[in-house]
Amino acid sequence: MDARALLAAGPDGFVQARDQAVKELRAAGDKEAAAAVKALSRPSLTMWAVLQAAADERAVRALMTSTNAVQAAQLASVRDQSARNELNRAVDDRRRALDALTDDAVDALSRTGKGGSAKRDEIKSALDRLSRHPDLVDSWLDATLRDVPTDTGFDAFASADIGERPVRRAASHQDAAVTDRNEVGEAEERVRAAERNVEAARRKAERARADRERADERAAAAQRADESAQQSLRDAERELEEAQERMNAASKARATHKHAKR
Repeated sequence: MDARALLAAGPDGFVQARDQAVKELRAAGDKEAAAAVKALSRPSLTMWAVLQAAADERAVRALMTSTNAVQAAQLASVRDQSARNELNRAVDDRRRALDALTDDAVDALSRTGKGGSAKRDEIKSALDRLSRHPDLVDSWLDATLRDVPTDTGFDAFASADIGERPVRRAASHQDAAVTDRNEVGEAEERVRAAERNVEAARRKAERARADRERADERAAAAQRADESAQQSLRDAERELEEAQERMNAASKARATHKHAKR
């Protein structure tokens, strides 16, 4: 069973499509595949969009490749000041690849009517983190991935050993190399700090959204209770009117009967 095929049912239809696939696999006698499909939990809206974007394998590979290129360019820039231009190009290429895949994911979610644009930052953050983990690319592509790594900075990039430098070199060159390493380290720390802020803001937004959903549910329940109470009031008023009409009719009939007896 192709787990990616289950995404075609959309976020809301995933569970039904999964359970139907499990039923068919069991009927076919493939218990192992049925168990594997049954274990696939319903993806969150963000994860569904991330998985759906991976239908374009070339776009995923391009993002992974550009991320590796940034890593290589970083290391090269420490060795050679002139490599800074290459680092800038690599960063630009990665940004374009990330934006392109984010657009695909947001568009896919928007087509389901689930407000893809509102989740753009969350989707982009997930794609950014995934691009730093080549070990997860297979499960991402086959749509069995459910968890995105929590590391958000450049920690996920391998810190390769650049080797010992020659002893004989000008002091100015050594100073420049140290400055390069310091600048890269400071830039990485700024990235980590900014992305930690993004994560904190994302969690805060999720809590606010959950609170809002609970408030909406309480408001909806109150609305239903009010409508039910209003209907009960109308029913009671109608019964009162009917009872009064019957009482008036009975009183009138009794008065008529007494008059006739006289």
